[in-house]
Amino acid sequence: MPRLVENAAADFSVQSACAGMGLLVRKLLILFLKYGLAIGLLVAVVYRQWEPPGGNGLSHLWHNRILTGEIDWLALVAAWCCQVTATGITIIRWGMLIRALDLPLSGWETWRLGWVGILFNTLLPGSVGGDLVKATLAARSYPDKRTFAVASVIFDRILALWGLFAMVAVAGFFRLWGGGMAEASPSLVVVVHSVAISALVMLVVWALLGLVPSLWAEELAKTMARKAQVLGVLGELARAIVWYRHRPLAVAKAMFITSCGQVLFVLSFFLVAKALGDNPMKETLPGLGWHFLLVPLGMVLMAVPLFPGGLGIGEWGYGALYTQVVGETGRATGMVASLGHRVLGWLVALLGLRAWGATRLSGQNVVSASGKNSAVG
Repeated sequence: MPRLVENAAADFSVQSACAGMGLLVRKLLILFLKYGLAIGLLVAVVYRQWEPPGGNGLSHLWHNRILTGEIDWLALVAAWCCQVTATGITIIRWGMLIRALDLPLSGWETWRLGWVGILFNTLLPGSVGGDLVKATLAARSYPDKRTFAVASVIFDRILALWGLFAMVAVAGFFRLWGGGMAEASPSLVVVVHSVAISALVMLVVWALLGLVPSLWAEELAKTMARKAQVLGVLGELARAIVWYRHRPLAVAKAMFITSCGQVLFVLSFFLVAKALGDNPMKETLPGLGWHFLLVPLGMVLMAVPLFPGGLGIGEWGYGALYTQVVGETGRATGMVASLGHRVLGWLVALLGLRAWGATRLSGQNVVSASGKNSAVG
């Protein structure tokens, strides 16, 4: 009998190891396919636009602007400053949402973990999610509110997405009201209308959540937790979102600074395009006003999960958006601006290395954080 028990235990250990190895291989395969798709799209887009018919392609910008040093370095420095400030604002916003759920993170902890999340989201997209790491580390000191920490990250993303939709709707309204967009780019009008409707639907859902009492959300979370662990996590998330709905002042403040940060992101992108684009040929670069419409659309497109960090689809998307305003002559400028803005984002994310070092010294390592994926939900 003891030998049978030992053999069964050994078989179970082997099966567990094989299952774990299979899960790891599957994750690596999915990651490889995602990066392969993103890099393949980027290479295809660059190849097609290197020397397109009619000129004014990437080759023209490379040889006449970048290799010759005809770059507006002052604009690049200003763009970097705008992006650093905008990134800091996103961290402050998350801190406000954290405190709204009564998670007593200090300002320094919020700042440090926010930069760790930026570092992993930007430089290691798709491998260890920066949002997951940030939420897990934030909740380690408060295990009874672990799901609330995750909910703060999810709601932070929802708030940012709604802010982009709202900016597209407002900028599109002024463009339509001023005239010219309907005739120049009818397809862009359709996109603007779709995004505006989505923003309105999200706003209606948010208003309806105000009809749900907090006590109902509490009971729902307890009931779902008794049925299954997964349902319990979903119940906690629902309760946290209802909590946010009953804290309109905190959400309004977060929404206000969100709009400030997104304005800075738009300015940053425009300055990169101005610094690297073919500025003497003004028809290749849309004006600043247009960028308050184009950049949020590009940021939404880059959020597609199939492309880590929006690689490939971002360059294709901004090139396509520029053509809607200035025609084919602007495609290369849009792509170069996207690539330049991406590199600028990498440089900004490197500031998170200091925060990551402080996190390592405090004993909160990413391996343990990511290993608690199931616990976090």
